Amino acid sequence: MSSDNRTPRLHSFRIACAIASATLCATAIAQVAFSLKPAIEVLDNPVIADSPAYPALAISTLVPAVIGIATTILSAVLVWTIKSGDPFKKGSATCLKVLGILFVVQAATSLYAGSLKTVSMFGGEGAVGAQEIASSFDWTSLVLGIVLFMLSQLFLYARELYLDSDEIA
Repeated sequence: MSSDNRTPRLHSFRIACAIASATLCATAIAQVAFSLKPAIEVLDNPVIADSPAYPALAISTLVPAVIGIATTILSAVLVWTIKSGDPFKKGSATCLKVLGILFVVQAATSLYAGSLKTVSMFGGEGAVGAQEIASSFDWTSLVLGIVLFMLSQLFLYARELYLDSDEIA
């Protein structure tokens, strides 16, 4: 592909990546807003505060808020990196990889938090059934994390191709 054809395609790609990253940033901000409310309810509940599972439950409800804040920051960095020039920088791939890992951690945390919430609802005495755990698992975060990790590898490969095409021309 000649240099003349590559410039408009890169411009379109930058715009598409910026829109996708901005959308991810907006959803991360919404995630922080929605995850802080249950965390505050758990921390302020005197019945749950007396439970032996309180520290683990507090941590598991705060993790989504922390992940949301990290996702917001990384999404903003990704938008800035992609819009600043070459979208196939190592920084873009690293941001995508870290975002993917964060979403996988969020999915794992949702499983743990769901089981803790079920146990705390029964006062720590009830058995946690498979149905309660399965319904609390965040499959969307798991799939998004895997897709973002794969996309980071694609960005690294595209970087190699981009650099090779510059050397040939």
